[in-house]
Amino acid sequence: MQETTRTMRPWTREELGLRPFIVIYEVTRACNLACVHCRAEAQPHPHPLELRTHESLRLLDEIAELHPATLVLTGGDPLLRADLETLIRHAVAADVRVAITPSVTRRVTKSAMMNLKTWGITQIAFSLDGASAVVHDDFRKVPGTFERTLQALRWAREAGLPLQINTTVTTMTAAELPGIARIVEEFGVQLWSVFFAVPTGRATQDSMLSAAEHERLFIYLADMSQQVPFGIKATAAPAYRRVLLQRGISGIQGKLAVGPGRAPIPINDGLGFVFISHIGEVYPNGLFPLSMGNVRIDTLASVYRDHPLMQSLRDPQQLRGKCGVCEFRTICGGSRARAYAVFGDPLASDPACAYIPPAYAAHVEEDGQGRTPTFSSSAISAPGRQQTVQATTGVMVMALGTPDGPDDIEAYYTRMRGGRVPTPALLSDLRHRYAAIGGRSPLLAHTHAQALGLQAALDQIEPGRYHVTIGMQHSRPFIEESVKELVKSGVQSIVGLVLAPHYSSLSVGVYRRRLTDAGESLLPVSVIEHWHLEPGYLQFLETALQATLDTMTRNHHLSADKIEVVFTAHSLPSRILDLHDPYPEQMRETAEAVAHSIKLPRWSLAWQSAGRTAEPWIGPALLDVIAELPDRGVEGVIVCAAGFVSDHLEILYDLDLEARQTAQRFGLAFARTAMPNNDPGFLAALASAVHRHSEGDGE
Repeated sequence: MQETTRTMRPWTREELGLRPFIVIYEVTRACNLACVHCRAEAQPHPHPLELRTHESLRLLDEIAELHPATLVLTGGDPLLRADLETLIRHAVAADVRVAITPSVTRRVTKSAMMNLKTWGITQIAFSLDGASAVVHDDFRKVPGTFERTLQALRWAREAGLPLQINTTVTTMTAAELPGIARIVEEFGVQLWSVFFAVPTGRATQDSMLSAAEHERLFIYLADMSQQVPFGIKATAAPAYRRVLLQRGISGIQGKLAVGPGRAPIPINDGLGFVFISHIGEVYPNGLFPLSMGNVRIDTLASVYRDHPLMQSLRDPQQLRGKCGVCEFRTICGGSRARAYAVFGDPLASDPACAYIPPAYAAHVEEDGQGRTPTFSSSAISAPGRQQTVQATTGVMVMALGTPDGPDDIEAYYTRMRGGRVPTPALLSDLRHRYAAIGGRSPLLAHTHAQALGLQAALDQIEPGRYHVTIGMQHSRPFIEESVKELVKSGVQSIVGLVLAPHYSSLSVGVYRRRLTDAGESLLPVSVIEHWHLEPGYLQFLETALQATLDTMTRNHHLSADKIEVVFTAHSLPSRILDLHDPYPEQMRETAEAVAHSIKLPRWSLAWQSAGRTAEPWIGPALLDVIAELPDRGVEGVIVCAAGFVSDHLEILYDLDLEARQTAQRFGLAFARTAMPNNDPGFLAALASAVHRHSEGDGE
């Protein structure tokens, strides 16, 4: 493998605070697979805000200035980037050691492997999650992937590319490890990266092993590491290092400490490790959905070195629970991504670790409870926050909720329908829709991330005053449960913030009644009824829409007057019109503000995702509008879902699949704008709205 020519300072814990050992750059979210565990929730098409070539090259220059040991290009499927050769050659010319993790699709050919070697790739990693086609293909959801992976390994080996195999360990794949290990050895693989699932993206907590099962596999891998010719790396499982030490195995990570690109000292989320998404968001880890900035605005070095979350993650003294008193915390530190995914607290204990530190055991014994602490699913804790300050204002971030996996779909929709069980036909359709987006909506994960970002933004405005929780209408944590937690925390009032910009008595009004009924007898409660003209929210829509327009005009060679921008929101029953409900007019005001700001030549309003009930719903329906566009001389359509704030079923299925297919059927180019999700600017706008409301200046 290629060695860097620079003479750099040795890797120490202090050095890891200044520059990352490994940089992961997700060059695209586009991928033709539909893996059940996918962190990236990959889609068939690139994101409209994906970093362009010149932006990616600038980012690569910033990475080169940090002198990491390795840059990994990942996705999605990096082979779907048309400019991949340009990016690789640019990084290699800057003396960066580059590895790649392509998805095994028909793009993985012998010539593609030869090209990667020629361009300067020094290591290639393929995923193998089963020792047979039955398990692996079921996990990857594409028949033939297992055999194609074995062929890819042969081609990469012939090309002279050092090999790595990545294996995701879930309840579905854990029993496959011995068989996969035999394949790893048979193909002369240098490194086996065994990734222990973190419940984020499409992965669920049901797929995660118990702490005892993690421990058993750590011991199994530690003992195997002394008997096999390849290195073993446990990813998202820093407790493996503790097991190695306890079993007297030399080297902090066994054979992992040998060879270029492998850390000689422990690294963890934010400590020697940083991840940049396809749209430029910077994270401590790709499994850690807390954005700390964006390389379009911030320098990578400043985010990595100075962001409060990164500094907290690098400080073992800030760890909580048993991780905070563990004697192994400086060489392990627990998976911060898993702690956040399970408990909503990135500094909490790692739930995958079975070890009980003596200091923690003594504390529990003194407490007289004989049990480990429990954690709230709705509590939001911002790293570095002063926990001793008593917050006075509770903030309830409210959203609809989502089924907790395929087995919960019927119960969830029964709750949504007021106790009426969905018909078999409706239930079948719902199951099909969720299966098409990977089996589970990411709404809850996005809501947690939005609440944490809102907490951080509010702390910037008035440190210590606000305490943010989430409350769901139809899934846990329910609004009523979160009210009890806020009251217990000692706040003196509650402000409700619905993650929907426009007011309707059938949407925001329902949340308001639920929150008021649960809390008004206990303390003062108020709700922000709408924020559809909040400047930061409008700015996000304008930026996302302009980027999508630029991409469509460039890729499809269309002039702006041939592209229709359709602003959408969730349809509601038509009876709201008789009630003079402000919902449709507020949606029009949002669309007009954005259209006027960026001078759209043509745009319209439509309504999507109408319920399947006998009563009429407001229109026109989005699919009907798309079908009529060709007759008006339109050649491309962009959907701006201004009534939604995150990627979930109504976006990932109703737009990315259903609306796209309709547009293609009528010969139209199609795109939709990015969702706000946990965009820092968007969350700062919400924080401003909350603070104004709390000060008595809001509605």
